[in-house]
Amino acid sequence: MRPITVLFAALLLALSAAAWIGVAVAQKDAPAKAAADKSGFEGWKYPGATELGSGQGAGGYHAMLATTDALDKVEAFYEKKTGEKLKPDQAGGSGIGGGAGEARVFQDDSVQPGAKSEPRPVVVRILVNRTKGHDLSLVISRAKGEDHTHIALTYFPK
Repeated sequence: MRPITVLFAALLLALSAAAWIGVAVAQKDAPAKAAADKSGFEGWKYPGATELGSGQGAGGYHAMLATTDALDKVEAFYEKKTGEKLKPDQAGGSGIGGGAGEARVFQDDSVQPGAKSEPRPVVVRILVNRTKGHDLSLVISRAKGEDHTHIALTYFPK
């Protein structure tokens, strides 16, 4: 009976050691992956913008930014970065598209409801972009008479 107990104890010890080594390796690799994901997110921040707040959790990152650059300049930066058009053909325009694991939704929330669709005192552009490498949510806004364009980013690397 004693050899079986020793064999069982040795097997249990070996399994415990293997599990501990696996956890140690995963923990060692996790900071490197997190750093790579964070650097990917940093590239989405508008250059020179003031960070109003940011954070990370649930595998993703978010930031609120503001810049004195004009709305058109900020839109141009993100159009180049995403390959998506961010200025609608007509106020209040929207669109959705994608395929093969990718999707994009664009909305312009810059008009009042009703038949006249008069402009609001704030321009709001919204892009949700799902690619093979990340999920991105981008909101760009600028109110009439304000000195800053605001940018809200949410980024989940895959």
